[in-house]
Amino acid sequence: MEQRYKNFDYLRGLAIAAVVLIHVTAPTAIAEETGSIIFNQITRFGVPIFIFLSGWGLTIAESYEKSAIYMAFLKNRLGKLLPEYLVWNMIYYLFANLIEGESITISEFIRGLFLGTNYPHLYFVPLIVVFYIVYPLLTKLGDKLWGVGLTFGITIISLISNPTIAEGFTQNQNPINWLFYFVFGIWIAQNYETLKNKLNKYWVLGLLSINTLYIILEPMGLADDVVLVQTRPSVVFFSVLIILLNVVYPNWLQPFEKILDPLSDYSYTIYLSHYIFIRLIRLAFPDVSILVLFGLVLISSLGLAKLETKVVR
Repeated sequence: MEQRYKNFDYLRGLAIAAVVLIHVTAPTAIAEETGSIIFNQITRFGVPIFIFLSGWGLTIAESYEKSAIYMAFLKNRLGKLLPEYLVWNMIYYLFANLIEGESITISEFIRGLFLGTNYPHLYFVPLIVVFYIVYPLLTKLGDKLWGVGLTFGITIISLISNPTIAEGFTQNQNPINWLFYFVFGIWIAQNYETLKNKLNKYWVLGLLSINTLYIILEPMGLADDVVLVQTRPSVVFFSVLIILLNVVYPNWLQPFEKILDPLSDYSYTIYLSHYIFIRLIRLAFPDVSILVLFGLVLISSLGLAKLETKVVR
């Protein structure tokens, strides 16, 4: 289980680039610019892939099995996750209050820490914390195909019904909407070789092509006000097919390794920091093009991540 699959490292790098592109294109996609809608939709696999890779990574590394006790496992995982999350919550709190002119109380800030609401993208970390806490239970589901099927059904039902859990609690914050991806990651980690040998690569490629076309057309007339909604069934199928593509074509991202490797290595810091660079660059250059903004944000957040690593060390 300790073997590292390099193609999944590349996929992590692709996923963080996708997340950045989603947020870069959001305003112009809402304004119904066709190019922005296309970019915004074909990168919707970004966060699902991160959730998937969290389950996959824990299982590949046997993190839980190698821990003496459950609390040691939890301390190790959360110790890597929460300190930087807390720092960036403070940064976004100050930025929102001092630069963007918002008025966020301390009590709202503290609540936002637990729910991931202090800035639009921070919901991801509390989700992962929840999955870490219940990981021993989720491994029981990920051990069996029926468990994966069960979580798939639960997630799809939740996405279709869009339950209102509490005021201000968005669908992005609902762990049930992401449950399948995490359990699927556990299952893929345990069945990678078998799946690779059994899957028909041409079927995967064909289904992905069809689903990609649907993903693009969906906000253009197949549904209303869906362009920013990633918690929908079509994104589940799209994300699964991206993952399966990575299984049957393990070298498809290798030509881009020099770009994807550093993005993968620093993906967490890039995820936390990229939104502030989007805001700052747009404030300084309101008419900057999407692709230029995308490049500047990636370079800035990657540079900051490397600098942070040197300072910490």
